[in-house]
Amino acid sequence: MEEIIRLQRATVEEHIGQENAHNWPAVYDTFAPHESAIDVVPFHTQFGELNGIRDFYQVVDAAFPDFKATVWANMMRPAAPFAK
Repeated sequence: MEEIIRLQRATVEEHIGQENAHNWPAVYDTFAPHESAIDVVPFHTQFGELNGIRDFYQVVDAAFPDFKATVWANMMRPAAPFAK
């Protein structure tokens, strides 16, 4: 169990680091090739699968060229890592 959580933390750290570097192909690599999605809660919108995730990051990069993610908290569970 601890190994799974360690791997999840490493993936989240890699994901956030690549987001902040605006290295979008490396960000996409942190998602599972299927069953992945980004929920944009304020807009009640979900960008699903890798094509939707790519679309999301293209919009974010165009709208916020100085985008930087900061993790304030995270919850790691074997089935569903989550960072906010």
